Parts: sequence; C-alpha cells; structure tokens
Amino acid sequence: MIPLSSGEKIIFIARKHWFVLFLSGLSFALCAILPFLIFAVVDFSSISLNIEMKDGSSPAAFGFFLYMIWLLFLWIGFFIHWTDFYLDAWYITNQRIIAVDQKGFFNREVSSIHLDRVQDVTTETVGLIPTLLNFGDLKVQTAGQDSSNFILTAARAPRQAKDIIVQEHNKVSHLTHRI
Repeated sequence: MIPLSSGEKIIFIARKHWFVLFLSGLSFALCAILPFLIFAVVDFSSISLNIEMKDGSSPAAFGFFLYMIWLLFLWIGFFIHWTDFYLDAWYITNQRIIAVDQKGFFNREVSSIHLDRVQDVTTETVGLIPTLLNFGDLKVQTAGQDSSNFILTAARAPRQAKDIIVQEHNKVSHLTHRI
C-alpha cells in the first residue's frame, strides 16, 4: 500500500478505463485465432512436408502442441498487460497526488506532488467512444523550477478526477494563504 502522512487520506483513485484492457484483450484473442486464419487462407496441401514422427504420432499432434505453446505465451502476455493495467493508478489524497506507474512485473515508478504545487489540471477526451464511455487523458502540471507534467492516459471519469483535484487544491491553497 502507499505510505501516507499523518492526517492524509485517500479521496479518489483514478485508474485507466476498462475499455483499454478490452481492446488489448481483443488483440490477444485475435492473435489466438491467427493460426486458424492462416491455415484457412494458405493451401498447405500443395506443400510436401514428408514429416514422420519417430514415436508414430501425427504432425497434427505436433501442430496442436505448438499451438498450445503459442496460447501459453499469449496468456502470459495478457497477464503482464493486465497487471500493468491494474496497478497503474493515481491516488488523490487531501495533501498530494501519488502517481503509480507499473512497468512490468518488477519495475514500478511512484511519483508524488503536493497539491499546493499544482498549477494546471487538464482533461482531454478525443473521439466518439471515449466521449460515450467517459474516459480520456488527465494531465497535471506543477509549478516551480522543476515543473513536471503528470499524465494518466485513458483515465476513467477524467472530469470527476479533475474536479476533485481542483477542489482539494483550493482547500490546501486556502489553508496556506490563511497561515
């Protein structure tokens, strides 16, 4: 779990939209049926392979084995992609934004910015499907000499996250101006 300061509480968790995982799952499913499409299009009867297996099994059994290996690698690839999808998140607290970017199984980048350093929050929703499903890019720009941009692509409910960030930023700015 993310270590929080005393008095800090998580208000909102911004994640990528499920449609991103659906599209990648669709591409993995297409790769899974790709061998069948190749066999349907290519005429292998004209190719003389003359394959004889020493144990008496048919070449079809060997092809089935290779297909199972193919599916195993696709499953592993999908699992890696799902892990990256699930663990990428922005934790918006009452004091800061914590951006977690998972890059594979054993590589994670965690960055945080205090809300009083937030200069600009922008959302960008481009296209019909993102508009209908309510997802888009969420960008936060920080102030100061070492200003940086935080970007969460394909975030679900980006306007809601933006409103929460701006609201919490105003609370923090109001408290610092009173002191």
